[in-house]
Amino acid sequence: MKTKNISICGILILLPFIYSVKSFAQGDTLKQAGYVYDHFVSGIVLLKNGNRESAPLNYDANQQAIAFQQDKQLMTLTNVNDVDTVYIESAKFIPVKGVFYQLLSEPSSKSLLLASYYCKPHPVTATVDHNGTTTQNKNIVSGNVSDAYLNRRYKGDFYMEFQKEYWLKIKDAFFRVTNEKQIRKTFPEKSDAIHLFIEQNKIDFKKEDDLLRLITYCENETSRN
Repeated sequence: MKTKNISICGILILLPFIYSVKSFAQGDTLKQAGYVYDHFVSGIVLLKNGNRESAPLNYDANQQAIAFQQDKQLMTLTNVNDVDTVYIESAKFIPVKGVFYQLLSEPSSKSLLLASYYCKPHPVTATVDHNGTTTQNKNIVSGNVSDAYLNRRYKGDFYMEFQKEYWLKIKDAFFRVTNEKQIRKTFPEKSDAIHLFIEQNKIDFKKEDDLLRLITYCENETSRN
């Protein structure tokens, strides 16, 4: 496979694809290929040296990478250690260990709540309506980059499911955030208080707002020591 090196904001861009955007039916096929947005949207790449570049951007859930368009081709942002933050609409992405995570908490927080995306293809199941006609189940759930959702079915009789996994970054340590046990293990000195907070506030580990409230509470409790 041929590759092409391009510079944007002084960052090396590697083109690992051999097809152009024109080969996609914009929308469905981008989602089918694992891109979170159904089209490339205006975004900004902010470097650690303060330079910034505007470009049409998207998020590749297969590689946890930032993609952009140039000369009607799909590019992937590399040399990510030079990047401070990537802005796509209202979402912020930061590089961690060579891949990009969505930043959900304030950048100044000591405990950063992050999200990684992954996607899974699912076959479209056939159903029979009341008239005896076989139809296909078209799963349509609206959403955006901040929500997990199922987009409508695609060519090849499957639809793509986009979901998130949540993580907590404290200095150089990285923790998965899935349930109460993991949070209490991360903050062992406040384990009982955290359990009480989760119980009283009915924290749902699948809701970002609840997770942000919980992480803020943990951070505040820890800072009191």
